[in-house]
Amino acid sequence: MAAADLHPDWVAGISIGAINGALIAGNAPETRVDKLHPFWEGITAEPWWYWSERTNSLHKGNAAQQWFNQFNAGLALVAGAPGFFTPRLPPPWLHPHTSIDTLPQQTLAIAV
Repeated sequence: MAAADLHPDWVAGISIGAINGALIAGNAPETRVDKLHPFWEGITAEPWWYWSERTNSLHKGNAAQQWFNQFNAGLALVAGAPGFFTPRLPPPWLHPHTSIDTLPQQTLAIAV
């Protein structure tokens, strides 16, 4: 679109599309593509475990490919995606349960 000199009036997106939309809407038309490139190059960088995908020929079958995909998803859960996100530690489900009465008063906001 930028090469054809077409510039959107509205941008909407969900999930990664919302991040793309923010980069598009938050930059001048002449710099949008220049801002998108480093973002995508950063989040699609090869992770530290990528060497195994290049050297392991066992993951060519369906079952092995499914296992490898699950393995990579588990690594992303534990280690994050370099250049994109890191997991919150400890994960939210391991935080102690508290009641609203134990929260400091200044953190309570009630809409009426």
